[in-house]
Amino acid sequence: MTITIDSFKSNLLQFSHPGTLTPGEASRLTLILLEVLADDDCDAYFLKFISRFLSRDVYGELIEERNINKLCAYPLCREKQARAHGLHRTSVGLPYEYLKYYCTKTHFQCSEFYKAQLSPEALFARPNVTVESYGAMEYENGITLLEEVLQERNRGASLRQVLNGMDTLTLQDDKQDEAIQQMDSMIQDFKIVENEQPEPPTQTRFDDLDGMSPQEKYEYLQDQSKAIDGYVLGGSS
Repeated sequence: MTITIDSFKSNLLQFSHPGTLTPGEASRLTLILLEVLADDDCDAYFLKFISRFLSRDVYGELIEERNINKLCAYPLCREKQARAHGLHRTSVGLPYEYLKYYCTKTHFQCSEFYKAQLSPEALFARPNVTVESYGAMEYENGITLLEEVLQERNRGASLRQVLNGMDTLTLQDDKQDEAIQQMDSMIQDFKIVENEQPEPPTQTRFDDLDGMSPQEKYEYLQDQSKAIDGYVLGGSS
């Protein structure tokens, strides 16, 4: 089931009061969020909305919870991780690290982009987060999803034009260049170190065996087999 703001509202009733939450209330609300999103995906509005409740550390916990359930760690996705489909290994058996948590590199990037915008402030220090309606707080208004940025850039807009057209940059002018540079770097420079594909093993040409004695053929094939990992001929007859 895809989680929406409307479907989640009932979970907020017990915490619905002006001012800040107590540490105990904040802990319980965090646990509810983790439990709900550990098994299901959500829509984009809900993901922006819950930025008022999430810190980067708590989002990291959510990634781990979804990982336990073998779901792509990006909350907008309902797919399994690539590792659940056996797609995370190269031909030499080494995993692409992000595919241990995500279905694709794209969703790894989307997730990191979202996480980087979350406030480090503790939930119990954030006033009125359970009573203000969606769009009334700087938390959700300060969140831009990477999908939105890429969509606008595909239409030919520069990153500055994209972000200036959204509510993401509620910063002083002297900070906007730095923010744009950082966000552009996140889009352009998610560099994953992956092993290059190994060269294919040498193929045996059976016409090379013509004219060889049985012992020579065995020694030739033994040398060729060393190019194939884990395969060794049993012995000459």
